[in-house]
Amino acid sequence: MVKAASREATTRGRTPSTSSSSRWTASPNSPASSSSLSPTAPTSLTDNVLTRPGRFDRQITVGKPDIKGCKEILLVHLKGINLEGEPEEYAGRLAGLTPGMAGADIANMCYEAAIQAARCKADAVTMVDFEKASDRVIGGLESNKLISEKEKEIVAHHEAGHAVAGLFLEHADPLMKVTIIPQSSGALGFAQYLPKEVFLRTRKEIEDIICMALVGRAAEQIIFGQVTMGASDDLRRVTGMVYQMIQVYGMNESIGQLSFPKTTQLSISATDEGNPYAGNPYSNATS
Repeated sequence: MVKAASREATTRGRTPSTSSSSRWTASPNSPASSSSLSPTAPTSLTDNVLTRPGRFDRQITVGKPDIKGCKEILLVHLKGINLEGEPEEYAGRLAGLTPGMAGADIANMCYEAAIQAARCKADAVTMVDFEKASDRVIGGLESNKLISEKEKEIVAHHEAGHAVAGLFLEHADPLMKVTIIPQSSGALGFAQYLPKEVFLRTRKEIEDIICMALVGRAAEQIIFGQVTMGASDDLRRVTGMVYQMIQVYGMNESIGQLSFPKTTQLSISATDEGNPYAGNPYSNATS
């Protein structure tokens, strides 16, 4: 969040972050027509004394860039890199690899690609270097940890489940790549998606995304007869989406078209007769 202010701010009784912002914005000796800028944390984390009426004239939210914005940011950072092709061509292709990345992530990716090329003693940075750099920014460094052949087989089937489901689910985000190379983040593999730039999703679209996330775990169950702890990140994402569907968007027929405050805890037992998520966690299509 970046905010503009033209009025004096005091620091008495503030939190450290509030006082810091006040020092930036306070300008008692400046003309009334002058203005100053101050970056803050997101509004939800900012002290109310900073956002009360009369304190700031403008509130400007700086979100993550879309594909067009990613391309423009890439063109800035590609200027100082010796590329194998034209910067415009690289920026267009790389914009598809950077969905959800902040500007700093994109800058880091370009920096890592240049390091990768230098490490290989190449004369120019290629697309392969950028792809490896993208994996590094998203999943972390490649790990040298040794895993057993059995674990490799489980991870391979898990990630293959995501890939196969992507061919049949109409509304799921396109799958860009899967890897079973262990990462420094602790992941033994990961799937990279290309989120669609849409602002409204139907219940069916959200359910397809949930299915896409859970299908790796379902593949483990089908092939090996049991599941592992490798789907923890998938479950975390799905839990958030399901809570949003029920608690915010009112997309549950049993509970009805109600929106609960975020502080309200939904106490739905897994054995409740009216709980649509009781019983088998997968859809009938799995069988």
